[in-house]
Amino acid sequence: MKSALSRLTVISLIAVFAAIGCSNQYRTAELGLSGAEVMQRLTQIENETVGTSGGNSIIQKFFQLVQTPGASIYFADGPSPLGPVISVFSMASFDFLGQELATRSFADITNVQIAFVDLNATSGRDCALMMDFTLADSSQITRFFACSQAPDASSGEYLAVLEDSLGTQIVLRSFDVDQNQELNGVIQMKLSDIDPAGNERYIGKFSTLVGFGG
Repeated sequence: MKSALSRLTVISLIAVFAAIGCSNQYRTAELGLSGAEVMQRLTQIENETVGTSGGNSIIQKFFQLVQTPGASIYFADGPSPLGPVISVFSMASFDFLGQELATRSFADITNVQIAFVDLNATSGRDCALMMDFTLADSSQITRFFACSQAPDASSGEYLAVLEDSLGTQIVLRSFDVDQNQELNGVIQMKLSDIDPAGNERYIGKFSTLVGFGG
């Protein structure tokens, strides 16, 4: 897989200007990985999943976006300098991840890797999400979601509705957006699912995602 990150460096400190008042908020993060190391991990996951995915269009879309020039990739893993699994992947429920993970707990997860890709191009905006879990029995489960409609950040909040191959929908929101409607270099994302009545239900958050590219 050609690296979209080979020329990129980690942005580990970003000033977020508050919508009200003149004070600045600072979100900092130390990932402990270079862009090349993140790409190596994603390439390994691609090699392990694409060949067995049976032409899954959601998985293909994720890796296509990763390879697209101008795409921003936000990454976190745990345990790491970002914190333990429960800090990196801070969720109250695993139901949205499907049957294999719905009954699991944090005690079952030894490692998690999160990668979110945002592409803001002249032709439109798109995104995709990968969550990779290593369990205590050394088995690996990877879940992919892709935007079902163009993300929007015009209100000062990034909002994306994503869907997996089974039709499960989730909503990602982040206030870590600059005045040009771009996601900042270090972001936090809140995650909700959608109940049968169409209402959002807050589940948790990706506490810190460190950005590469854009």
